[in-house]
Amino acid sequence: MYARKRLDIGWLDLASGLWHCAFAPDRLKAQARAELGFASGMSSGGALCSLSVRSGLDSYLDSLALPAAAKC
Repeated sequence: MYARKRLDIGWLDLASGLWHCAFAPDRLKAQARAELGFASGMSSGGALCSLSVRSGLDSYLDSLALPAAAKC
């Protein structure tokens, strides 16, 4: 099997990426909108917006401040 040697990205994708790098939206507003959108359907009313599930879980566990586990 040989590589295609061809990028799987179009000119519109590149232009959109350049546009969003040059004119970046306010991240805090976007984060607040996303959290509000997901929290509206929850009974507890809380939502966490993170880059990935792993970073969100790590932030959540840090906020719990659980004691260290005892070694056996």
